[in-house]
Amino acid sequence: MSQDFDFSNAWRQLTKKSSILHAEQANIDQATHKQDAARNLYLPQVNLKAGYLYLDDNIQLSPDDILDSMPAGSTLERQFGALGQAMGFSAEALQHGLTSTISDREIKSSSLSLLWPIYTGEESRQPRILPMLPFPKPENSMS
Repeated sequence: MSQDFDFSNAWRQLTKKSSILHAEQANIDQATHKQDAARNLYLPQVNLKAGYLYLDDNIQLSPDDILDSMPAGSTLERQFGALGQAMGFSAEALQHGLTSTISDREIKSSSLSLLWPIYTGEESRQPRILPMLPFPKPENSMS
């Protein structure tokens, strides 16, 4: 029994059964995906980061913290104490009055970065120009 095939039916049957055509179609799909990936390199990249940190206490900086970290801190501490007493302040009041809060216990941070690839339009011509420049030949001092 013979069947009449038109071209579209024959092509459909050939594409279903031919492993060579399946492999070539896979190559075409791969090339299409590579082309899309290369095109995506020219799109901007946006990065957004956020952070949150909760500490036990506020971060504070007192005169004792500063003076303890200095080699001559003990000498300066006595001088500041004497200056405070001359002005009528106790050491505790001076310490409390000069203590500063550096950061709260809740630290929130965020950043946004945008990277945009720039196409300069042409490759550098410098390697082509350099061989054309005349360079003086080194002189031999031995001759």
